[in-house]
Amino acid sequence: MHWNIIKDIFKTMGNGLSMQYLGEMRPHETKLIEMNQASSSSVNSKRIVYATNENIQQNALNFSIEFAQREGALLEVLYSSESKHCKEVMHSIVSSLFSANIDFQVTRRSGGLLNVILEHTHIQKDILCLVCGESDSLRQQWQKYQNTSACKKQPTLPYVHMVADGMVA
Repeated sequence: MHWNIIKDIFKTMGNGLSMQYLGEMRPHETKLIEMNQASSSSVNSKRIVYATNENIQQNALNFSIEFAQREGALLEVLYSSESKHCKEVMHSIVSSLFSANIDFQVTRRSGGLLNVILEHTHIQKDILCLVCGESDSLRQQWQKYQNTSACKKQPTLPYVHMVADGMVA
């Protein structure tokens, strides 16, 4: 009789370990996609992404905040940083978001800004629009990217606003 109990215990342990193995061994991108699907069923499904690096352009951030307020959307700050010293930058962003009294989320990724944007828009499907500050380096990277085969494989990007000196493009 106690063999059946031991057998049931081992069966339960085996099932638990196999589920743990599946969760740990899935590719990172698959986990992010599944997490996004779970969160897309939440109340606020509109998302505006403000993408930036260490060179924050305040007018682009202000435009993002006003746009999120007008649309009643979540503002996600996609912060691309290759340095480990980002406390001051993050503090200034978060204080602006707190004072605006909107729903926000901060996502920090390492790497170049364009690569971070492309990876993030591939995973997040509920982006209403993407806002970023205009810079020559980002514009040049984008023009190079448009001529690659990877650009043709990329699904459509959300609507993009580039903000420069108070002007929106």
